[in-house]
Amino acid sequence: MVATDYDPDMVSTAQDTVAPFKDRGSVERADAAELPFADGRFDLVLSAAMLHHAIAWEKVLAEVSRVLRPGGRLIGDDLVDTALIRLMHFGDKPETRLLRPAQLKTELDRLQLTDVRMRCGTGGLVVRFAATKPERGATPA
Repeated sequence: MVATDYDPDMVSTAQDTVAPFKDRGSVERADAAELPFADGRFDLVLSAAMLHHAIAWEKVLAEVSRVLRPGGRLIGDDLVDTALIRLMHFGDKPETRLLRPAQLKTELDRLQLTDVRMRCGTGGLVVRFAATKPERGATPA
């Protein structure tokens, strides 16, 4: 397992947390829009409420697709662009860019990910999503 974060303090905290499991996991500082990993390296990518922190979250999803192996799975959740969430993030850095489920679906389809599943929860404030990178030679539906 490899965990990543852009914030050095978060990386340090996570490294301390996973230290007892160092033979099975690591933590690296990385920009999600320019992941430092080989194509097809991962079976699973988990995105936990981080896309809205990236102005170019479409590029982040493209990087996720690149580092997933064929047949690999993306699972995630994120905040939805609603009045309440915008109010909660009032005054945030300009790097915050909330998304709408339809935008997310459009991007996952554009990347030709398959078996896309999306569900809004927590009163429509959060979207949960999953998608699969097609096997080599498979024709996306």
